[in-house]
Amino acid sequence: MWAHGYVRAEPTIEAEQRWTDHVKKMYSTMLMRKAKSWFTGYNSNVPGHEHGKTRYFVYNGGTPKYVSKIKEVADSGYEGIVFGSGPLRPLGPETERIEEKMSK
Repeated sequence: MWAHGYVRAEPTIEAEQRWTDHVKKMYSTMLMRKAKSWFTGYNSNVPGHEHGKTRYFVYNGGTPKYVSKIKEVADSGYEGIVFGSGPLRPLGPETERIEEKMSK
């Protein structure tokens, strides 16, 4: 990155959504998704973190699958990643919608 003058790398909205969908799919087969646990974002002391509002804090696909996904991105020329040296993209309606979807 430094050789090209980049100081940051950000995913596109579409890449964020693809990754979110993949992580949700990995959770769908796990029994722990139904647990009242910090692994699923449950905290009865924090409004909005009740049981049934799963947050995806842990990647359940395993190391080989994770490395495979990273390799796919690298092999595609880092498709879905925007490199730059300027300021980060501002939070906007698209980002807020993805964050909202992830909290469901």
